[in-house]
Amino acid sequence: SLNHVLMRISTIGRLALVALAVVACGCSEDRSGVDKTLSIRELKSLYRGYPVRITEQVVVEGVVVGTDRYDELYHQLILQDHTGGVVFSINDARLYETYSVGDSLRVGCCGLTIGGYGHSVRVGDAPQGDGYQTSPIEWALWCSLVEHCGVGHKPKATRVEIGALGAEHISTIVRVDDVRFVEAGE
Repeated sequence: SLNHVLMRISTIGRLALVALAVVACGCSEDRSGVDKTLSIRELKSLYRGYPVRITEQVVVEGVVVGTDRYDELYHQLILQDHTGGVVFSINDARLYETYSVGDSLRVGCCGLTIGGYGHSVRVGDAPQGDGYQTSPIEWALWCSLVEHCGVGHKPKATRVEIGALGAEHISTIVRVDDVRFVEAGE
């Protein structure tokens, strides 16, 4: 049927996109042939205020601390390690059905773009000329880049005094004790 043919073409197109991304990446391997693991802080340091394409074979490892489960993180997954957190923009709704808070992931970043949105650093695909510094990573490409390393490592919040909150706490889990709001909603 026509629907079956269109679905098959769509699947073939997705696979071709992944193959093209791998070939077109042009990423260089270091001499050992092993990906270089960066901390999230090191990955975020590649961002200079404008989109930067990652051209080296680098990976980051972290624990999922945020998903789109409650619709507040549309097409986003947040990973955190001991150095900070970073947002991955992924073109898939319902990421929480695949990844839960506490899951450990290892993500190959070669060919992706690091950019910013608001005050957060995001990793996604190349910008599409719509004013955003990154675009969401297509699901098939994302699946070729990510390795699920474990489940159920519930992240612990870092206690921070409200006056000490800073940029290093963006995209991380923090706990602020003894806070009162003078008027509701402000």
